[in-house]
Order: sequence, then C-alpha cells, then structure tokens
Amino acid sequence: MSVIFAVIIWFAVSIQLFPNVHDHVDGITVTAEPTSYMQRENLQITDFQQDISIQILGKRYVIGTLTAEDFTASLDLSGITSPGTHTVNVDVNMVQPNSDYEIISNNLTASVEVERIISKEIALEVNTNFIAVGEGLQIQSEDITLSSANVVISGEQSLVNSVAKAVIEPRFDG
Repeated sequence: MSVIFAVIIWFAVSIQLFPNVHDHVDGITVTAEPTSYMQRENLQITDFQQDISIQILGKRYVIGTLTAEDFTASLDLSGITSPGTHTVNVDVNMVQPNSDYEIISNNLTASVEVERIISKEIALEVNTNFIAVGEGLQIQSEDITLSSANVVISGEQSLVNSVAKAVIEPRFDG
C-alpha cells in the first residue's frame, strides 16, 4: 500500500515541479501543393522531403499522447518561379489547436526538386530488321507507310530532352 501511495505522490510532485516538458514527434507527413503560378508555367514537383520531425513543449500529460497524426505540415512553394532545387519553408500546424502545448521548432525547411513539363514532337523511324518473311521474299521498307509520321512526348524537361529518336520495330512472322 505504501508503494502505491509513494507512486501517486511522486506523480503529483513531478506534475507540480515539472509541468512543462520537451518532447519530439517524428514522421509528420509533408504535403506539397503547386501554386497557380507553378501550374501556369508547367512547373511540377518531382521530389521533396516526405516527412519531418518537430520539437514541442507542453504539459506532460498532454504531449505524451501526441502522434504525427495530430499535426499537419505543408511546403511553402510561393517563392518557386523556376525549375531546379529549392529550399522552402515548412509550415507546421496542430490539427486541433490546444493551449496546453506549443510547437517550438522554428525555421523548418525542406529541399524541393522542381522540373518544367514540356512536350516535344519527334519523327518516327521504322526499323524492319526484326520482320521475318518466308524464304525468297523481301520487304520493301520504302513501301511501309505510317498513319502518323510523328509522335508527341510529354514529361519532365530533363527526360524529354534526353529522347533522341522514336523507332518503331514491327514484327511479323509469315
């Protein structure tokens, strides 16, 4: 009985003497919504930090129960006006505001990779090396026609620019 009484007294004293404690919350999911400017300029986020950790200060009995789901985090993309790697601020908020604790992590930042989305038209080439025909027969490649002589590819500028040509390799066994 005295042990139980001692634990209760210890708990009450620790709350009175140390009412506020520091703690951290890991794994808060970060969201990234492109701005209207980014959408108009065909700028797309291709990579960013997916989660963060924060420091909090508050009542021991409150912050001990907090999890990553109790917070939201979003990237401030308002300063992005061009492709490249950018360091942006991370805005962290409580899902349910509570005066018993506060977020004390300041100036959180994250790295964001942004690419421009482009389209490029490429002429199609025909490669007949893989068409198998019967013995004594041959294919006149100049007689092969395409319903479309070009193809349009779209995507991240660095990837689209790396495409040198588009080749069609028809297959026929006969």
